[in-house]
Amino acid sequence: MTKKKPRCLICKYTKPNEEQTVKVNYLYPGADKSIRIFLCEAHSVELFKAGQRSFLTQHYSLFQGFYGNEEDAEVINFAKSVVSGAPPPPKKLF
Repeated sequence: MTKKKPRCLICKYTKPNEEQTVKVNYLYPGADKSIRIFLCEAHSVELFKAGQRSFLTQHYSLFQGFYGNEEDAEVINFAKSVVSGAPPPPKKLF
């Protein structure tokens, strides 16, 4: 079985047929949780410069029509909560 190559979270919505080298990046929705995402070099730098809140807000329009893709669901749900101004999920006490 052939393993699927990871694609940039942003580019797969904007440039679906373009191949690129991706890097692993992390979003931090809470103090004890991280979400692993793949981004191309350009979007990786953009995330670093803008910060996760600005980055997710800027690209939010890409996620508004999301209905499937389980691998991106956690990231997209977090982006929706960031844009709506919802507080981060509570810390686990135990």
